[in-house]
Amino acid sequence: MKFECLYKKCEAKCCKNLNTEKKIINYDIDSKRFIHFLENPDRIGIAVFKKEKDLLLKLAKDKGLALSIKPLRGFMGKDGKICVFKWFIDHDECPFLLNNSCSIYENRPLVCRAFPHLPPFACEPVPEHPVVSEYCPYTKKGEVYPNLMNDYNYFIEKQSELMDTVNELIKAGFVLKEKTSTVMRLSKGFREIIELD
Repeated sequence: MKFECLYKKCEAKCCKNLNTEKKIINYDIDSKRFIHFLENPDRIGIAVFKKEKDLLLKLAKDKGLALSIKPLRGFMGKDGKICVFKWFIDHDECPFLLNNSCSIYENRPLVCRAFPHLPPFACEPVPEHPVVSEYCPYTKKGEVYPNLMNDYNYFIEKQSELMDTVNELIKAGFVLKEKTSTVMRLSKGFREIIELD
């Protein structure tokens, strides 16, 4: 089955209302590992890796677009510094959406490439296989689109590599385990933020 994005008919619905749509996230998975959401998960838009963040910031500058990217997930090191390993585009509508079309289609983030497949760690209960977003008006629940699976599998692979690195740091004792709140709000100047890739 081939998935054909009908963004012209739905007016790119998946690129809008990013901070207002209800999301289903299994918070317990991260909190048990002392990993924290650094913003309220219910207002998080498109999640990106560090290299994607850097590329998007460059593309936005080249295009003269205002782009806000904020820390999404991280942990606190024993030195009190916040180690961030995932970010998100902090806009209700993706700034790269121009005339209801993606202006950076060839450079869009992996999570966008895999959509409407959703990563299993974003759902509760966690499924064994990818699920299809019900938010997309042109998909049916449970369908898997073979032509998108390569991007989805690559996304999962990169996420798994990143989490392996984070878990190694946790096992090595670099993580402060006293802080267990799911959402750890950052105060400017209160803690130094370092980027982990």
